[in-house]
Amino acid sequence: MPQSVATALVAVPDPTAALALLARLQADVGEALSAAELIPRAGLDLHVAHTGTVREPFDRPHPWQVLVELGSASRFFDLDAALEAGVGEALAAGEATDAVVASSQSQRAALWALREGLAVAQVETPGNLKNDTSVPVSAIPAFIRTAEAATRAIVPGCVPIPFGHLGDGNIHFNLNPPPGSDPASFIARWPELVTAIEDVATGLGGSIAAEHGLGRSKVAAARRIKPALDLELMQRLKTAFDPDGTLNPGVML
Repeated sequence: MPQSVATALVAVPDPTAALALLARLQADVGEALSAAELIPRAGLDLHVAHTGTVREPFDRPHPWQVLVELGSASRFFDLDAALEAGVGEALAAGEATDAVVASSQSQRAALWALREGLAVAQVETPGNLKNDTSVPVSAIPAFIRTAEAATRAIVPGCVPIPFGHLGDGNIHFNLNPPPGSDPASFIARWPELVTAIEDVATGLGGSIAAEHGLGRSKVAAARRIKPALDLELMQRLKTAFDPDGTLNPGVML
């Protein structure tokens, strides 16, 4: 377990700058970088509106933020100094425009509450569409840009909320209905929207799934996208481990 952590919320101009910040911190501290969470303006706005009590972390709004955290199993490493140095260099290089560094556990918890809160706010928003895709890390900016265009072409005015894990390319490209619209009519367009997002991800060398796997919702997508041989090998592997079909029946394959 980590014996020491250092946490900061860093404002960046765009996802490309967020990747530059990620690369800088990885070069500085290596495996001590334990989190790099992309937070869009739309997600933070939703969280602030949803709670009615959360304050903006910065003096002025920024289009994107990255929640970064360093962790070490050794109490002897000065992670605070390493994080402040890395963020300072990013500010000087124009990769970041502002930063808030947690100086206590309560401040760290408050920063993480922003990241967790935007996910909760989406769950409690009628019609919110959730996605779990992955792309090569270098393709994250293109994925966000292209998926935004593709989904807005299907439902003009819909609100993309792309957020999540920079370090492994697992960006959750979620969508809210257009403001003031009927959530039910937006839900009716979910299949088209999901297909468009998945096509963008796979077109960039990514996958239709990431941390949540296929589950029940992505089985049809797997059959649409994966070659027949892949599906056959998956089925044979499943059968080898579970010949009687007793493990999670009907979910996988």
